[in-house]
Amino acid sequence: MKLLAIDTSSKVASAALFEEDHLVCACDLMCGLTHSQRLMPLVEDCFALAGWQPGQVDYFAVVRGPGSFTGVRIGVSAVKGMADALGKPVVGVNTLETLAASLPFAQGLVVPLLDARRGQVYAAAYRWDGDGMTTVIPPCAMALSEFLQNPALSGQLTFLGDGATANADILAQVKNGRLAPPHVRHQRAAAAGYLALSRLDTAMPAGDIEPLYLRDSQAEQTRQEKLRREEAARA
Repeated sequence: MKLLAIDTSSKVASAALFEEDHLVCACDLMCGLTHSQRLMPLVEDCFALAGWQPGQVDYFAVVRGPGSFTGVRIGVSAVKGMADALGKPVVGVNTLETLAASLPFAQGLVVPLLDARRGQVYAAAYRWDGDGMTTVIPPCAMALSEFLQNPALSGQLTFLGDGATANADILAQVKNGRLAPPHVRHQRAAAAGYLALSRLDTAMPAGDIEPLYLRDSQAEQTRQEKLRREEAARA
């Protein structure tokens, strides 16, 4: 059984190949190019390095959000296109859970944070229990200050994600809090593939996979605000 995992939900473009439960190849790239420019060459490099052909893939996995609206759309669209062309199923994985999976067997709570712009973060909290994770705080979108007041955030806290990097000064003041090391602070397709392998029973036809957004895009929020102002002016 072979699986290709893709993650473009943040600034990192990432692809990984698995055979059974073995990681065969992983490529992570963070540079000035857009995901639309670098994703498919990255995938092609993985296939070339592994000596595989796309038709050999049995399952596809994609990180479907939350995260960058454009990045998530690019990744989901790319996987839908490949999987549909090959007639193969797709496993969707949550970005925040993927981040937490990068720190297996961490002590205390693993707290992934993504920069959601407009003063908010996408956030969640997980605890490693045996060989798996349990959800302590489900994925949400809110101001970081509000999230940090959640009483479930107790004991040792390890923060990671671009939201943690962007708010490092604030998080440095959190009792029992620490930042994950830089090399595991961002999303990796290898972690997404690891999660996907544990839930192949959730695989769905390519046409059914959709992005996961925890809030409206900035464009939609601007449109809604404009409509509210127009309605207020007419009142």
